[in-house]
Amino acid sequence: MWNAGINVSGNVSLSPNHAAIDASYAAVVAKVSPATYALRGERSAIIDGATVSGTVSVDMSETGASGTPIAFTLTVDGARVFGTSGSATSASFAWNTTSVADGAHTLGLTVQDGAGRTATATRGVTVRNTTPPPPGPLSVFITQPRNGDTVRGVVWFTIWVDGAAAGSKTYTLSEGGRTLATTTTTSSGPVSIPWSTTTGDNGPRTPTVGVRDSTGATGTGSVNVTVAN
Repeated sequence: MWNAGINVSGNVSLSPNHAAIDASYAAVVAKVSPATYALRGERSAIIDGATVSGTVSVDMSETGASGTPIAFTLTVDGARVFGTSGSATSASFAWNTTSVADGAHTLGLTVQDGAGRTATATRGVTVRNTTPPPPGPLSVFITQPRNGDTVRGVVWFTIWVDGAAAGSKTYTLSEGGRTLATTTTTSSGPVSIPWSTTTGDNGPRTPTVGVRDSTGATGTGSVNVTVAN
């Protein structure tokens, strides 16, 4: 019986597929191990279902072959990407993972010896080469006070935010470069923040509310008011 295992994490092997053959033959073990990330410049062991990126150096070897040529064939999702045949008991292939789309893929390895016996195995990996886009800006709306209002004493700001992710959001009220109040809540609105206008001078002011959500996305909104205490 031939046993084949793709091993992309040191000595951890994938459960092999078996093919019936003459029991007098010795087993041939085909494996891929370990992987080197050329773009990262480090050696990293990959387990089944791991995430890979950049160029992965796939090293293949066999033991127990009966005669030559010894052929190594590597496939990605069933499509042949590498093949070699000769007397060597090992082979290597630099797989450029950018040649396939991000997502789940299957590496398949087949080894055939001079007697025509074969062994196969598969290993699943996830390719991720695309950097997620940064979180987009949030839309912040101040419905109270209204633009152009004259205010005095303690003014309560009413704030709404669109496009924020679930989780905690931090609302910060500032004016003239000074932070006046901050509150954290999971609500996207209405959120209320008080402003004591007596702490500053009378006249035109432009208070601003900034919001940061759980992903780091931010947004601001502001109103023009006149303080008259």
